[in-house]
Amino acid sequence: MSEEEHTQPGIWERVEQATFADDPVARTRLIRELALQPKEVMMALQQLSYYPPKQHWRVISQVVGAIGYPQNVAAIPLIIAIATDPNAPGQEEATATLCEIGPEIVVPYLIEILWDRGQKRQGWDEEVYEVCWWLERGVKERAYLLGCGPVLAFLLSQRQVWKDMDEADALERALIAALVAIAAEGADYVLPALLAWLEQEGPTALSKQIQVAITSLGSEVLRPYTRIWPYTPGQGT
Repeated sequence: MSEEEHTQPGIWERVEQATFADDPVARTRLIRELALQPKEVMMALQQLSYYPPKQHWRVISQVVGAIGYPQNVAAIPLIIAIATDPNAPGQEEATATLCEIGPEIVVPYLIEILWDRGQKRQGWDEEVYEVCWWLERGVKERAYLLGCGPVLAFLLSQRQVWKDMDEADALERALIAALVAIAAEGADYVLPALLAWLEQEGPTALSKQIQVAITSLGSEVLRPYTRIWPYTPGQGT
């Protein structure tokens, strides 16, 4: 353990015990005991200069969820990191915690991540890819996706900012997939973003998918765009 972890030895010892407990009853008891010390748990997490080892993520997600909002507010960035990692232990528990906290509280944290554009956050492109995955497939409640929708559309228009990043291709596909998932519910920003993207691209499998997605929005949504978008439902692409 680092010096930072030693500042709250009781907390981390019990996290360790709960992580490797073979007896589910003992694990549940340890998690409940930790949840009864919200200030100490939050202090222990805040004193770390890095995310805890992944092996502890499931237990941490359960503890933070048991503590509840607003006492667990300091752990929201960590819980978002766990929830948006599709391969993370505790991903489902972290998602459940975020859903209990609610979109009105969580969405501003997600927008903060999206808006960074690689200015301060190392690995921002991968973070955005994971946030998009979570918004589209990792959480059932669409309020999170719709709350982030305008910023996702803005980011798709900012390709010059992130086009040379390591995960640029994956990021682009993730942004498009999220906007397509929003569909008619956010047509006022989704449609211009997708049409602008198509103007910059040649015919590809992805552009054909987007054309199909746009056409599927229906005539009422597409009617104001008929002079710049020649497709109507039933015509195909």
